Amino acid sequence: MQRGRIIAGVAIGLLLLGSLVAAFLHPPALEVARSHCSERGFQAENLDLLDYRGSGNLFGKRETVEFQVKGADPPKKLVVDLRQAAYFLPWQVVELRQE
Repeated sequence: MQRGRIIAGVAIGLLLLGSLVAAFLHPPALEVARSHCSERGFQAENLDLLDYRGSGNLFGKRETVEFQVKGADPPKKLVVDLRQAAYFLPWQVVELRQE
């Protein structure tokens, strides 16, 4: 009986450690938003951060990142909405819109 508890404790500990390591290996929301804008044709060096806000907990986060595009005439603002289902999963882009 004691051996079973030790094995279960070690297994749970390894799962927790693995999830924490996975959480630190994923890029932050700001980096994901900037790279998504780059994939859509906006140069990363031309994006100035205007606002960055978020809400949530360990199991369900939402972030909104706003960029000002340098040199755009008329001025452009890009708004990227992201979500993360759990702290150890990568950020996903929900929406990219121009304002």
